[in-house]
Amino acid sequence: MKTLIALLKTDLYRALLSLNFVISIVFTMFVMFISCSGYISNTSDVFSLLSHALTGSGSTIFILFIAPILPYAVSFASDLEDKALTFWVIRTGASKYAISKFLSSVIAGFFPLLAA
Repeated sequence: MKTLIALLKTDLYRALLSLNFVISIVFTMFVMFISCSGYISNTSDVFSLLSHALTGSGSTIFILFIAPILPYAVSFASDLEDKALTFWVIRTGASKYAISKFLSSVIAGFFPLLAA
C-alpha cells in the first residue's frame, strides 16, 4: 500500500505540474468560450453559459472526454519512449503501476473541467 501511494503521488505530481496540463486547461477554456460566445450578453449568467457551452455546440465530447486525457497520454507516451515503463513495472509491480496510472488519469482528467 505504501508503494502504491508513493507511486500515485509521483504520477499526480507529473500530471498536474506539466506544461501539457496547463495547455489543456487553457485550450478547454478557449473551446468553451468559443462555444458559448454567441450567448454572452448583459443578462446572461454563468450557469446558462455553461449549459450552452456543453450542450448546443457539439464540443461536449471534446471537452469531457478528449481534452482531459491529452496531457497524461503524452506523459505515458514519453514513458514508453524513454523506456521507463519497464523500470516502474519491475520496481512496483504491474497491478500497482496500472492502478496508479488509472487513478492519476482520472484525477488529472477532472481538474481541467473544474478549472474551466
